[in-house]
Amino acid sequence: MNQRILDYYFIKEYQWKKDWFSTSGICKAKICASDYFLQTNAYVDFSIFGDCFSVLRKLKTVKSSNQVLFEIKTNLNIGKDYYLGDEVSGLAIGANVTQAIDNLGSEDGIESQISWNIKTPKEFQTVPTSEILIILEDWIKFLREQEKIKICE
Repeated sequence: MNQRILDYYFIKEYQWKKDWFSTSGICKAKICASDYFLQTNAYVDFSIFGDCFSVLRKLKTVKSSNQVLFEIKTNLNIGKDYYLGDEVSGLAIGANVTQAIDNLGSEDGIESQISWNIKTPKEFQTVPTSEILIILEDWIKFLREQEKIKICE
């Protein structure tokens, strides 16, 4: 039985507007609770993990994503944590667990009414780092495949 906390898939989203079509598309990661996790827990919003993959500039290309993966593994091998993020959100990647960081919200919801931190219980704001590394490796494979796809040339 698969006992992962996270389940995920990747999409490439194109936009169509009157007299305009995006040919480059935007790669996005959708991360949610796994079926195994949901069998023993209530629904938990893990979307911020996917948002980090979709939004961060460092994870937009195969080259930069490979560099990030190398830096993470190098830091973890020497016992250092790695922060992957920006001013809005990020991932604090440790040796055993990774925590999603919501820089816009507060625990009590006073600073920001709509906050990932207040929707997700503290005990579920971390996931095993091993799962994040697997998702990152699959993300790089996904980006590599997207480089091969040409639309509307």
